[in-house]
Amino acid sequence: MVQNSPENLVKRPVDSLLTHLENPLHWLIHPPANHFLNHLNSYRQILQTYPTPPRICLAESDPPKFWAAFFAALLHNAPLFLCHPQWTPQEWQSVLELTQPQLIWGLSSPPP
Repeated sequence: MVQNSPENLVKRPVDSLLTHLENPLHWLIHPPANHFLNHLNSYRQILQTYPTPPRICLAESDPPKFWAAFFAALLHNAPLFLCHPQWTPQEWQSVLELTQPQLIWGLSSPPP
């Protein structure tokens, strides 16, 4: 019999996360279920074009898009920096200098 030790619970493959997210009864997916999954697949397709996981600044204010981008980055082991979409130009300048992201998700226009 397999014990449910903390080690067994923590060491699940990341791909099992994707299987869990695709379950239509999952708590993250609300009507319409395909809204979240479509965004997740779009973000994953973008990440698959990079030979190594890119650094990402995530400044998404729409909850389904935020969670889709968050889980896509997690599934691809991409370094992810959570940002606020309403930061001032000075705050963005500091963050961009510090993180040097290859992708910025969630802003309608690039930060100043």
